[in-house]
Amino acid sequence: MAAMSPLLRQQYTVYGNRAPRRSWSGLFCLAVGWMLLTGMTLWAIGALWYDFPVKVLRHGLAIVYALGMVALAANVRGQWRKIGVLAGGFVVVLLCWLMLRPSNDRPWQPDVAEAPWAEINGDHVTLHNVRNCEYRTETDYTPRWETREVDLSKLRGLDLAINYWGSAWMAHPIASFQFEDAPPVCFSIETRKEIGESYSAVGGLYRQFELV
Repeated sequence: MAAMSPLLRQQYTVYGNRAPRRSWSGLFCLAVGWMLLTGMTLWAIGALWYDFPVKVLRHGLAIVYALGMVALAANVRGQWRKIGVLAGGFVVVLLCWLMLRPSNDRPWQPDVAEAPWAEINGDHVTLHNVRNCEYRTETDYTPRWETREVDLSKLRGLDLAINYWGSAWMAHPIASFQFEDAPPVCFSIETRKEIGESYSAVGGLYRQFELV
C-alpha cells in the first residue's frame, strides 16, 4: 500500500474525528425536550416558592434551586447528563409536592373558621355552621354562624350563579337552593385562608390553600 502524504493524512484525521451532524428531526426532538425540561424546572421553582413546608425558607430555597439547576446544566457535559440532572431535580420536587396533605387544624380566618356539617333524617335536614356573616367590606365583617332546618320535599328551585374575577378563565360557582318555607341555602367551594394569608390564583394552582 502506498504511503499517505502528510496533507492527506491530516485531512483524513480531521474528517474522521468530526462529530456527526444531527438530522432535522433529531434537532426538533432535542428542542422540544429542552422546552419541556425548562417548563418542568419553572414548575419546580414555583412549587418550592409557594408550597415548601417551612415558610421562611420557601423563597430562598426556590432561588437556590433555580441557580443550582442553571449551574449544573451549564457545567455538566453531555446532553443526556444535562437532561438527567434537570429531570431528576424535577422528580424530587414533584414527589415532595405530592406528599403535601391538607389539614383542618390551622389558625383560620374568622369567616372560614367553622366547617359546615349536616344531620339527615329522611327529607328533614339540619345544617350546622351555615355562614351568614355581616359583611361591610371584604375585610370588615362580623362573623355569624347559624343552624338551619330544611325540608327537601319543599325544595322549589335552584339558582346557579357564576362569579368572575380578574379573568374569564377564573370563576366561582355558587348554587342557591330555594325552599318553600325557609330562607335560601347557598353552597360553594372556596379557599379556606389562614389568618394573614391572602388569595393567589397561582398559589391556588400549586395547592397552597385548603378548601371549605
